[in-house]
Amino acid sequence: MQTFYHRQRSSRMHVSILPVGELKGLASVPSSKPHMQRALIFALLSEGDTEILFPSWSSETKRLFEAAKQFGLQVIEDGPERLVVRGTGGLLKPSAKALMADGSAFMFRTVAALASAVPGETTIEGYKSIKNRPVLQHLTFINDLGGNWKDLSDLNSARILINGKKDFGGATIVDTAKTSQFLTALLLIAPLSPKGVSIITSGGLVGEGYVDLTLSMMKERGIPVALDGNTYSVHPGLYKNIPITIPSDFTALSYLMAAVVARPGSELTVEHYRRSTMSSETQFFEAFAKLGAVSDYDERAHRLHIRHTNPAEHEIEIDAKNIPTVVPSLCAAACLSAADVTIRGAGHVNHHKCQRLLVMVEELRRLGCNVRPKFNHEGTMEGLIALGKSEPTGGVTLDSFRDHRVLGGLFAASLSAKEITRITGAEYMDAGFPSFFDVMSILNVRTRNEEIDEGVIQRTSPRRAEDYYETA
Repeated sequence: MQTFYHRQRSSRMHVSILPVGELKGLASVPSSKPHMQRALIFALLSEGDTEILFPSWSSETKRLFEAAKQFGLQVIEDGPERLVVRGTGGLLKPSAKALMADGSAFMFRTVAALASAVPGETTIEGYKSIKNRPVLQHLTFINDLGGNWKDLSDLNSARILINGKKDFGGATIVDTAKTSQFLTALLLIAPLSPKGVSIITSGGLVGEGYVDLTLSMMKERGIPVALDGNTYSVHPGLYKNIPITIPSDFTALSYLMAAVVARPGSELTVEHYRRSTMSSETQFFEAFAKLGAVSDYDERAHRLHIRHTNPAEHEIEIDAKNIPTVVPSLCAAACLSAADVTIRGAGHVNHHKCQRLLVMVEELRRLGCNVRPKFNHEGTMEGLIALGKSEPTGGVTLDSFRDHRVLGGLFAASLSAKEITRITGAEYMDAGFPSFFDVMSILNVRTRNEEIDEGVIQRTSPRRAEDYYETA
């Protein structure tokens, strides 16, 4: 296999996973990050006070919260289980300082959409990794809707300056082949336009469940969206400020589900679990049930019971197009399930924080798993194939590429390793599951953390089939 390298600083915190037996005990997962992100935007754009129960606080939602306050959101009450904020009624104010997105493409895209509706200048800044993702090249909607923007990025960061307009509106085309987040961002701000907004999608639609979530929440707040073919049309309006209870985060749960697949005999209960109505969550539970992690949900008690079982079939195929956030966990579980597993429809996650699908295949192979990439007819990776239950040796240092979802997937896979395995970038789990290591400790998983600050060589992931294999 051909491997590419580049020089950069290492992550400061590495985690070592010691060999473990069955996972047993009571666990918890955070509230849903996607629901919280949308709730904050609806609260910002509505008039009056909005109550948010069981808010989800990760490093990314905290950043979005800070940006919303810069646009005019006021905090009335801020408790651990109840947040009350006062919206702007759609009258956003310019931010006096640059809005920091860090490595969150969702925030970068969403704040860019918000800024296009704010008269005057707004500066948005993120990590340099944003430049390598489908973000900056898809900001043409700003011009289409009446504003303009400049790319001020340098070698160390992505930075843009947006000149927005209160009377923005019109029609724009959004490419949804690699991400649906621009579509969601534009849908969220569309009611503010005095002219109305039409959004034409192209290239297919990935993550459809997350678009459905946005549309459902908009409708609940009095803003219906008309869909004609691939065109979404939104008329001017004002969101109603209805209370929202944030459900649990099934992406965070996916790390526990993969861990249950990895360790036969495992059985655990997730307390205070609140299921959502997302189609993606339903498909997530169905996929893991096939792989060997079955669950029973007590809706009245908000309790989820998960146990290890044999796979549903000897040959399993999973379409991950609508469940992109759990692909790293699915990859880990696929290698440790006693079946031949094919995952397809996941190529678009190679455009997330890192090339998640490719990174998972490379790192799982280094761990000792029997897995290979699955390519489409164009030679681009779109999934993986795992043949039978792997028995990874471990004893290596795996690279999370500063991606919390890759970290969660690799952590679950490492539970089956015969030797101690180390994973870089432990501190980045704060982006999605801040209490992850505490929860795993409760479930009898032993870990060691070590702080490292030195230059290392890290692999850069190739993208196409001809780059992946050795050439003659």
